[in-house]
Amino acid sequence: MKTEYAVDPARSELVCLASTPMWYVLPAVRTFIAFGPGGARMSLRSDSDAVPTPIQPPLRDAPAPFNKPTADLILRSSDSVGFRVRKAILAEASSVFEDMFSLPSIPQTHDPDSDACGVPVVEVTEGSRTLECLLRLCYPVDEMPLRTLGQASGLLEAARKYAMDGALRYLGQRLLSFAEASPVQVFALAVRFELEHEVELAAARAFLNFSASNDRLRGLKDLRHISASAYLSLLDYRDSCATAAVVVFDDYDWIDPDQWCWLTCQSCLASEDVWNTFKRGRRRQRIWWTNMMARCRSLVLAKPSGRVLASQTCTAVALAEAGRCSYCGPRAPFELQEFMTDLIAEVDNAVEQATNSTSESHHQHIILHDVINLGI
Repeated sequence: MKTEYAVDPARSELVCLASTPMWYVLPAVRTFIAFGPGGARMSLRSDSDAVPTPIQPPLRDAPAPFNKPTADLILRSSDSVGFRVRKAILAEASSVFEDMFSLPSIPQTHDPDSDACGVPVVEVTEGSRTLECLLRLCYPVDEMPLRTLGQASGLLEAARKYAMDGALRYLGQRLLSFAEASPVQVFALAVRFELEHEVELAAARAFLNFSASNDRLRGLKDLRHISASAYLSLLDYRDSCATAAVVVFDDYDWIDPDQWCWLTCQSCLASEDVWNTFKRGRRRQRIWWTNMMARCRSLVLAKPSGRVLASQTCTAVALAEAGRCSYCGPRAPFELQEFMTDLIAEVDNAVEQATNSTSESHHQHIILHDVINLGI
């Protein structure tokens, strides 16, 4: 008879449970370690994992560098691929494995489920693809490419399960390359796995270039893993940036009225009822420029970023209208090009100031780490 042990999470220590074959249980994931003849046989699985089916795929070895006979541990994936690894490397990368290896072992002479050479076997619930990518994050081999957000999600989940802090940091940095195309998904992953603030911020900033359409966001499964308050904080940040950005169109004290044809022209029709205060006093502006600024304001309100103004469509109508004036016509193409550069910079500067202000009010975090623990 042997003794069963479990880790008491409140005290972080082993507790004797009953007189049964020897099994150890580690926190975070249920880690079962049975010592039998010929070596140790271990299994890592969550509480919710189903009992493996009797029919298993045939055993096969993993590719290099996880097939060396000098390994002192075998990780067996859910699809029966054996990864020969070194305990020392896993212990450095994962506190879960480090705790496992610190448990006492009982040498035996035979175990029908162990490796033929008596090398301990750890059965894990991850498939071979996820396990190989995870191990490549721990081993001193070539950099592991991250191709999809789906792959990233699976690796992040495995890295958190095994408490691989280095792998979590690496994956967080790799997520930055996905932020521009998939900002909400990256944001959700950053919140869910409590990644560095830099990842959240990059995703939040990239989200400003997209419209906040419910129809577009409804199908994103990653949002199911974060709380409503976490997502609302992202929308609040977006609203703060939009409010700051449109001030650029309401307050013209940054514009030099003597520099632009639409404020010095006396030929084409002016906006009779529109006077504004500029850097050097009040001026009446030309209608074609007033209309262009109204269109640009609407674009920035919907997508609070200077990038939305970079398209030539923002100035196309204004140039056509300005072309009817003998004074504005020849000047507008060059002056509008220069002015739009200044306008984009002003919008981006306003957004940057809003970001810094929001960060300070949230103790250097624009997003609250309010994650729902779904047990997944």
